[in-house]
Amino acid sequence: MIKFFSAFIFFLFSIYLLQAEETNDLIGREIENLNDLIEATEKNLELQVKLRGMIKDYQKIQQNFLQNPEDNELLFQLVKNAHLILELIKEYRLNSLFDPAFLAELSLVSKPASKLGIPKP
Repeated sequence: MIKFFSAFIFFLFSIYLLQAEETNDLIGREIENLNDLIEATEKNLELQVKLRGMIKDYQKIQQNFLQNPEDNELLFQLVKNAHLILELIKEYRLNSLFDPAFLAELSLVSKPASKLGIPKP
């Protein structure tokens, strides 16, 4: 009876060790998944910060152009920035995050860039 009991205890302990290994594998996979999620979130944050800066620059150029509508260099910068912003928004599928009026403005202002083929920086 004691042999049976010790064999049973050994069997239960073996099962426990196997489950512990499976749990460690499971936890390891979850940590990897979280690392991937954190990396993707960091990349998205970098993109959003970049896009915010580009939109602020666009706004400054737009204000300067409205004060100097004869300045072709400002017009070129305005068209180029609108085009780059719109391309980023489309590339990363962020359209739903922006007001349709703003997207329409970017589309209108950037039209000459797509027709003239303004080179990307």
